[in-house]
Amino acid sequence: MTLIELDQNSFVYPGHPVVLAVMIMKKFASWKEASARTKYTFPAALGSQEIPGAGGAVYSALDVLKRIKLGISCEDALAEANRVWKIERDNGYAHNYAEGQKKAEALIPLFKELIKSWDFSD
Repeated sequence: MTLIELDQNSFVYPGHPVVLAVMIMKKFASWKEASARTKYTFPAALGSQEIPGAGGAVYSALDVLKRIKLGISCEDALAEANRVWKIERDNGYAHNYAEGQKKAEALIPLFKELIKSWDFSD
């Protein structure tokens, strides 16, 4: 699945952290690359034109990946991603909640596969 396919088939604004985390892991080879600070001091994933979504949503996806890097379980990371998505629903995106959650759930197998092989080192 390419990033364009992910964008067209899975992205619902402002961006479920699972969907964006998958996009980040597909675009960047490692945590170090995705979190590297640009000349504007924000993470490379946030500045990438291939990672759609609100800035806060991209930061949430990076936070989920950072939690995995620090040793939390995949299930706990998924629970945190869903908790954040519910906050977005409550912040004015209720009309996107169900569709975004459904798309994220469809990507959980890919998310789990990618975190097994993605380079989480600094």
